[in-house]
Amino acid sequence: MRHAHSMALRPRGLGKPPAIVPSTNLVGHYVASDLSTGAVATWTARVGTNLTQADAGRRPVRVASSVGNTAAVQSDGVDDFLAGSFTFSGAFTVVLVIRPVTIGNSTKDGLFDGFVNSSALIYHRTTPTLGLFPNNSGVTWSGNLATTRFQTLVCAFTTTAGAGYIRSDRTTRSTGHMTGVSPGGITIGARGTGVQQTNTEYAEILLYSGVLSGAALTAVEDYCTAVYGVT
Repeated sequence: MRHAHSMALRPRGLGKPPAIVPSTNLVGHYVASDLSTGAVATWTARVGTNLTQADAGRRPVRVASSVGNTAAVQSDGVDDFLAGSFTFSGAFTVVLVIRPVTIGNSTKDGLFDGFVNSSALIYHRTTPTLGLFPNNSGVTWSGNLATTRFQTLVCAFTTTAGAGYIRSDRTTRSTGHMTGVSPGGITIGARGTGVQQTNTEYAEILLYSGVLSGAALTAVEDYCTAVYGVT
């Protein structure tokens, strides 16, 4: 599947040309700088399905982060989340440019969830563990993302043995595969339809069909570095 290039202006480096989003197999794209500051009822997708929250009391907030003044959508770790209908066909890859503000210590904070029986969950907690669920072969990393900066987190969901992975800071942290891949929606800021919330800032989200690898993976990570100065 191919889409027209999606453009994103650099938050830094005035006078430099805009970075080009790698668009081959891009099926979802959300950029916080597209939004006005304040509560977010709808995060309009550049590609894919909008993410929404009808309940005014549970809306994340578009903020200018205290780290680098980066535009971000922040879920509060209490009751905020956004969700949208979305159907993936087979393997897919989630790319998040995020900063955890705090990290939960017992429950599995849901950074991203495809909410059919939590069949594509990225969770993060202070055990420390960052992992994918449901995994069949230990797709978990005994580490945590930094709370002091934005970073790129790339997670590939697939049932192919050994082909799934967790990457942060352009480093593969864990590999394995899933027992099933059948998400029927997207939730950010929580798990499922609003439990196990996470206090996290999301600057950008990209969703790709298939497992990103090789030059395609490098291109996406290069894009995130060019736009946000992250690794």
